[in-house]
Amino acid sequence: MKALLALAALLGAFACHAATDDARNVQAKAAFDLVAADRHYHPGSSTFGDLDGDGIDDFATFLGDPDYNENGVEDLHVLVFKGHQDGRFELLRRSGPIFGHERATHALEIRQGSLYLHRDGSDGCCGHWVEEFQFKQHDGQLMLIGIETGDYHPDGVHQQDEGSSVNLSTGQSEHWIGSDKHRKRQRRSVPGLKPVPLAGFDYMKFTSDWPGL
Repeated sequence: MKALLALAALLGAFACHAATDDARNVQAKAAFDLVAADRHYHPGSSTFGDLDGDGIDDFATFLGDPDYNENGVEDLHVLVFKGHQDGRFELLRRSGPIFGHERATHALEIRQGSLYLHRDGSDGCCGHWVEEFQFKQHDGQLMLIGIETGDYHPDGVHQQDEGSSVNLSTGQSEHWIGSDKHRKRQRRSVPGLKPVPLAGFDYMKFTSDWPGL
């Protein structure tokens, strides 16, 4: 009997959580439609969490199809919405274009007060690349403060894994090469590095000359 009661309580908790998620997505879609009524809202590519420290969940999503199922390859924009106490969301920031590619996937995640834009894709038969951009509240607005990149290769390929980590707040950059504990790391300071506003983040323009990467 106790097991049945515990199972009922667990199922009830799941149902309550699902109902909360459904209600939140209804509000999120309503806010999205006010901004882009002619575009499709992708709840599976949206992420919720507190970005400004007020204890209320905000949310971020893509303008455009991150899976390229509807319109083929298209450039994306990141939309960030501020959450209100009554459950409403309103647009806070929109990024510049995020370059689309048929061999790239995109994801967003809010965790520990930061928004992460993740991109990864294939180099064909012999490699896989990843990029992660961290945006955080800085001087009153969402700013790009960190970048992680990596190029990984399967066993048997005569090319080493390598990647970079950049902190735009401190101006510190680290380049690494090799696998796991055998990695060699080189750190340096990069003059001119500074956080970049999400509203001014244009992927192609920014990545054409990444400082420190």
